[in-house]
Amino acid sequence: LYPITHDLTLRDAIAQAGGFVKDPLRMKDADPRYRSLANLSQSFIVREHQKLSIDFERLMFSPDNTHNVVIEPGDYIYIAPYE
Repeated sequence: LYPITHDLTLRDAIAQAGGFVKDPLRMKDADPRYRSLANLSQSFIVREHQKLSIDFERLMFSPDNTHNVVIEPGDYIYIAPYE
């Protein structure tokens, strides 16, 4: 749990939480989106019992800010792990 004390975007929230853990075994010669232990294609946000349509891969690997939503109190951000 993290308190929201000011306007906080999704990218900011991920950074505040420490970002994504890197897997050294995936680092060598890998596309950057597959170096992380986070499964971004299965990650999501729930707001008021509704899953938001957020493309986490686009959020993290594109300059497009469309998916960089402002976090609201009560939002649940789930970053899925690779199995």
